[in-house]
Amino acid sequence: MFFENNHLNFNIHEVRFLNQRDVNMFNSGRNFCALSYRLRADTVLKTPSADHKLTDNSVAFIPAGVDYTRISRVDEMIVVRLDSISYSGKDIESFLPNDPNVISTLFHKLLDCWNSKKPGYKYRCSSI
Repeated sequence: MFFENNHLNFNIHEVRFLNQRDVNMFNSGRNFCALSYRLRADTVLKTPSADHKLTDNSVAFIPAGVDYTRISRVDEMIVVRLDSISYSGKDIESFLPNDPNVISTLFHKLLDCWNSKKPGYKYRCSSI
């Protein structure tokens, strides 16, 4: 699993905040991975093998190349688009953290760091 891997190598392409409502969208095998934290969500990510229900404070990893449909009533999230060099999954992975405040703080810090574009920001973002 992505979240249990202690030796990840990755390259961040973008960090964004999204706030969307009433979404029903098919995403075809993107050439990047996505790591997201949902601040508020009533979302289902459907793949050929499973339905992944995402709620407030959910964390999800979508590997590159995975086809899925996102159906959301509410989907407010911070998403990191990245290349995973040392891990390739076959399906979406998600969890609900025991202490969402820790995860929320890290994702907000990551978004602020990315948006600041200060010298060395990509290295700082990777360390976060």
